[in-house]
Amino acid sequence: MNLIEMRDKEERLFKELGAVLDGASGRNLTPEESEKVEKMNSEADSLQGQIRSAAAVESAEMRLGSPRGSWNMNDTKVKNTPDNDFRGFARGDYEREYRALPLTTEVIGTGNSATTSMGDTIPQSMYQRFIEIMNRLTPMRQVCAVDTFASGLIKYPVQNSQVTVDDDTTEKAAFEEFIPTFGSKSPTPRKFAVQTSVTTEAINDSLFNIESIVLNQQAEALAAAQNAAFMLGTAVPNGDDTLFEDWSGSGGQLMTTAGATSITVPELVTGLTKLAGTGYFGRSGAFVVSPGVMEDLMASADTIGRPILQPQAQAAFSIESPLQIFGRPVFVASEGNPMTTGQFVAAYVASDAARIADVQGINFMRDPYTKSATGEVNLLASIRSAFAVTEPRGIVTYKLA
Repeated sequence: MNLIEMRDKEERLFKELGAVLDGASGRNLTPEESEKVEKMNSEADSLQGQIRSAAAVESAEMRLGSPRGSWNMNDTKVKNTPDNDFRGFARGDYEREYRALPLTTEVIGTGNSATTSMGDTIPQSMYQRFIEIMNRLTPMRQVCAVDTFASGLIKYPVQNSQVTVDDDTTEKAAFEEFIPTFGSKSPTPRKFAVQTSVTTEAINDSLFNIESIVLNQQAEALAAAQNAAFMLGTAVPNGDDTLFEDWSGSGGQLMTTAGATSITVPELVTGLTKLAGTGYFGRSGAFVVSPGVMEDLMASADTIGRPILQPQAQAAFSIESPLQIFGRPVFVASEGNPMTTGQFVAAYVASDAARIADVQGINFMRDPYTKSATGEVNLLASIRSAFAVTEPRGIVTYKLA
C-alpha cells in the first residue's frame, strides 16, 4: 500500500469513526460501540505510524533524486532514467558511456503542407540547467542571439547593402537602388570541452548534490572559454569572427578613446549614438566590457565628485547587469582585454546583430577506464558552437588610444 492509498484509508477510517461518535451524541457509548471505537483508534494509530514512515522515505527520495528524477503518482517514487539521472549515469547504472542532450522538432501545419522546424532543447532537469548556467554566466551569450542547429551546416543571411534614397524627382521616373541585397555567412562550429575527475566514493556515497557541483563547474568553464573565443579569438583560427575588432569596414562603428588606459561614460554614449546613422540606435541592445572598463565607469564623476552612474541595489547583482547606459545593460566579461594602449575593451551589440550557433546541444561522456587504478571516473562535457557578426551595422567597438 503506497502513501496515497494509506492517506485515503485514513480518511475513510476517520469518517467512520466520526459517524459512530455522532450517532452516540448526547448519550454513553454502548459496549459494542466502545469496542468498535477502540479498535478504530488502534488501527488509526498504526496507520498514522505507517504514513509518517512512508512520508519520511518519500522526503528522502525527493531530496536525493529531485535534481534528476520525476514524480510518478501511481507509486509516489522517484523514477530515474538514463536521460535524467546524472549520478546513475556517472556510476554506470545504465551501461551507457555517452549521453547527448537531444533537440526537439516542431511540426507546423497538417497534411501535405506540414513542415518541421528545430525547437528548443528538451528541458531534462540537470542537462537543461547546464545550458541555463552557460547562458547566465556568459556575457557573450546574453548580448548575442543564441540559435540551435541540428548540423554544422550553418548559413546566416547578411545584408550587403541598405535602402538608398533616389534623388530623381522626375515624373514617371523609375526607382533606383531601393532594394537591399543579401549575402550569407557560414561560421565554423568549434568544439568546446571540459573534463572533471570524480572518485567512485564521491559518486556512491555523497548525500549532497554532487550533480550540481560537477555540472556548475563544467558549465562555468565552457562559458569562460566561449567568452574568450567569441570576443577575442582565443584558441580559434584567425578567420573566425570576433566581437572585439574593427567592424567599421563592414558598416559598424569604431570609437577610439582619448586616453590610452581608460574610458569614460561620455565616450561610451558617443559611440552608441553613432548608430543613429545606421538605423540601429532605436533597437535594443547591450554592452559587453572588460573588467577595467567597469572600474572606470564606477569611478566616473561629475565636476563636483558625484558618481555619474549608480549601480542597482538588488539581490541579483552578481548575475545581472549592475548598471545601464541609455537603458542598455552593461555586462562584464572577465576574459576581456587589459586596459592597455591599442586594446579593444568594450563593444555594444544591437539585438540580433551578432549570433551564437549551438550545434546538437550538450554531449556528456563517461570514462571509467583511464583512471580506474585510482578509483576515478572522468566526466566530459562538450558543446559545438560558432559565432558570427551578421549585422555589423549594429556593432560599436571601443578601442583605447
